[in-house]
Amino acid sequence: MFTPFAQGTIRPLSERFFFISFYRWFGLDALPFRLVVFATQFANLILLTALTRRITGSPLAGFLAPLLWIANANLYVPMSWTSSYNQILCAFCLLLATWLFVRFTQSGEKRYYAWQWLVFLLGFGVLELNLIYPAIATLYGICCAPRCCSSCITRPAYRQRPADAIA
Repeated sequence: MFTPFAQGTIRPLSERFFFISFYRWFGLDALPFRLVVFATQFANLILLTALTRRITGSPLAGFLAPLLWIANANLYVPMSWTSSYNQILCAFCLLLATWLFVRFTQSGEKRYYAWQWLVFLLGFGVLELNLIYPAIATLYGICCAPRCCSSCITRPAYRQRPADAIA
């Protein structure tokens, strides 16, 4: 389950666990696989709506963001080819971690910060593209939550706590 395969990648959650467990439970019936892909994509759309509304405060932006997401012409590949489920699941991990980070910066509740870290770390078991998340969180912190993240920005890099340096 944890041995590298394609191009030396290790994706135990999105490839191995998903396919091994569903094959064991449902055999070669494609319907359960497809239902999980579509359910994950619907969760992506809900997260995108919630995240956009929370950041912008605009119901219109929250309505338009998932419509623009669905209008992407490249979405047909992961939505029609089950083997590219890792792309849908990676988007879910990135959106969920970002939503949790935004909740943390707005509420100050440490549980959102802890959950954000857990989702971020689990995202590496999905797709290595998850590496972009610290840049997303940092950009949000600089642009939208400077009050919350000012201690991370003003402190020299060598004096930051590891958690502040990444998130």
